[in-house]
Amino acid sequence: ELSALVVMELLYYYALAHQDSFDVRWIKNGTVSDSLIAPMADYLMKKENGGLQVKGGCRVKQISIDKDQRDGKMYARKIEYLDTRSGETEAMEDIDGVVLALGCQGMQSVVSGSPDLARLPVFSQAASLKGIGEFR
Repeated sequence: ELSALVVMELLYYYALAHQDSFDVRWIKNGTVSDSLIAPMADYLMKKENGGLQVKGGCRVKQISIDKDQRDGKMYARKIEYLDTRSGETEAMEDIDGVVLALGCQGMQSVVSGSPDLARLPVFSQAASLKGIGEFR
C-alpha cells in the first residue's frame, strides 16, 4: 500500500512533469485528471476509505502549525485558503494531515505566507528550489 502523498508525488513526476521523458503509453481518451486523479480522489473521499477532503480550485494561503505537548510532534493546526471559484478566503481546522501537490512557485508562495512553515528548515529549503531536477 502507498500513502496518498507517495501516489501524488509519483503521479506528478511520471504523468505530469515528465511525459516526454518516458517511453510509455499515455492515455488516449480523456485527460490525466479524468482518468487518474478524479477516480483516485473519489475513492479516497469515501467515508470507509478515510473521508479525505479534496480542495480542488483552491490556493493555500497559510498553514499554521503547533507542537503536540504530549509527544512533541508537529501538526497542522489551521489552513487558510482562497477558493478561486468564489473568491472567498476560508479556513480549515481539525486537520488530520495535509498533502501539498505543489510546484516550486506554489511551495514558495505557501511558505512565504506561512511563518510557521518558514521557520522549519525542510520547508525553507524546499521553497528555495528553482526547479525539479534529478537527484543523485
